[in-house]
Amino acid sequence: MANTTTVNTDYENLTVGKNLTPQSALTSKLRTAILCVAFDACACYMCGGLTVDLSADGRISTIITAVVAGGVPDGLVTKYEPESCACILNCALTGTLKVFQQNGCAGPLVELCNCDADLDCQTIKFQVTGF
Repeated sequence: MANTTTVNTDYENLTVGKNLTPQSALTSKLRTAILCVAFDACACYMCGGLTVDLSADGRISTIITAVVAGGVPDGLVTKYEPESCACILNCALTGTLKVFQQNGCAGPLVELCNCDADLDCQTIKFQVTGF
């Protein structure tokens, strides 16, 4: 499955305060960015999740948090699992995006099947904080 990660320039420089308002420059090494992970028209979900790179084109070298911030199709639930790292902070820049849907009207959440096309032509946004 092909996916492309880009920085959403509408939110390129965010403060890390309470309101996350845009500012011209950051004075801290701590950075927050909104990243868009775009899946192509031939996207095909694979059981176990999809690998995504959240390094923001080298702008972030250590990830503290990564949260799915939007763009998820209705009826689906996502979970981002960072790769394991041998330090206190999550230094992994790549991780796995897992996608689940409800099985039946009130059934449990189950992971999408191999070759599921629910992410075709979709763009999922991540809010990434790191330095």
